Amino acid sequence: SQQKEQVTVIDDGEHLNVKVAEKPVLTYNHAIVKAPKRDEAYYDKSGYIHPLYTPSGKVISDDFNPDHPHQHGIMLSWRKILFEGRENNGWDQKSQLGKVEHNQVNSFSGGPVFGSFTTTIDHIDLTKKSGPVTMLKEVWQVRVYALDEQFLFDIRSNQKCATDQPVTIDKIHYGGMTVRGHADWHGADAYNYLTSEGKDKLTGNQSRPSWVEMYGRLGAETAGIAILNHPGNFRFPQPVRLHPTMPYFCFAVASLDPFIIEPGKSFVSRYRYYVHDGKPNAEQDQRLWEDYAHPPQVKIISAP
Repeated sequence: SQQKEQVTVIDDGEHLNVKVAEKPVLTYNHAIVKAPKRDEAYYDKSGYIHPLYTPSGKVISDDFNPDHPHQHGIMLSWRKILFEGRENNGWDQKSQLGKVEHNQVNSFSGGPVFGSFTTTIDHIDLTKKSGPVTMLKEVWQVRVYALDEQFLFDIRSNQKCATDQPVTIDKIHYGGMTVRGHADWHGADAYNYLTSEGKDKLTGNQSRPSWVEMYGRLGAETAGIAILNHPGNFRFPQPVRLHPTMPYFCFAVASLDPFIIEPGKSFVSRYRYYVHDGKPNAEQDQRLWEDYAHPPQVKIISAP
C-alpha cells in the first residue's frame, strides 16, 4: 500500500502552497505580488515566502507593511552590493538600484516524510546604463517536514555569479536571510526575541547566536518563529540584526566585513525554521538546533 502524502505542494500558477496534513504551512510567491499602492510599483516582489502560518492556522509573517514595505515575509536580499564598480542593492526597493525576483520553479513534490520545492531567484543590478544585469543566480531548496503540531522546514540557498564578474557584498549592519513578523507585533512592546545565548531585543543586536526566536501575541495566544543557523554557514555563528521597535531580524553576515562571491564559486547558506503556537522554550529550540547541527548518525548493519 502506498504511504499517505502527508506534505502536499501545489502550484496554482502564481504560488507554491505547502500543507502538512491539510494544514497550510507556507506560500512561496513565484508570480509578482503587486504593491498595494500602484504609484509605488517598485515595491512589487516575487521569490519569497508569505504567508507563513502557525500550526493553529494563524499567519505569523507580514508583507508590504506600510512602515517598511520592502520587507517581505521570509526573503534573502543584500543591502549593499558592489558590481562592475557600481553600487546597487536589492533590499531598498525604493532606491531602484537593484531587485531580487523569482526566475523559475525547477521542481516540487509532496511526500509522506517531507515535501520540497526548488526555485531559481535572480539578483539584478539596475544601475547599468545599457539596462538590467543579473549578477547572481540563487537556487532555493526548501524542504517542509511532515510535522503538524509544530512546523519545521529548511531553506538551502546557493548563490552563484551570473556573469564572469565577481559580486562584493559590502559591509553594512543588516541584509541577508530575513524574516518579517506579523503586523500585530509592530511596536516595541508587542514582540521580543530570544537567542541561544539568552539575549533579547535589548541585548542581542549584533550578537552571534546559533539560533534566534521572535515571538509575540497573535490574538489571545503567544506564537513564535525560530531560525536555526547551520554551523557550516559562512562566518558561523553569524551576527544578527535584531530590530528594537519592529518585528524583523536577519542574519547580517555582512556586518563584520565585506566578502566576495567569485565566479565559479558557490555561496551556500542553510537555515532551519521552527514555527509554533505557545510561548518560546529555549531548551526545545536548543534541542532542535543540536538535531540540525549534528544530525544523528544512522549505521546500517548488514546481516551476516
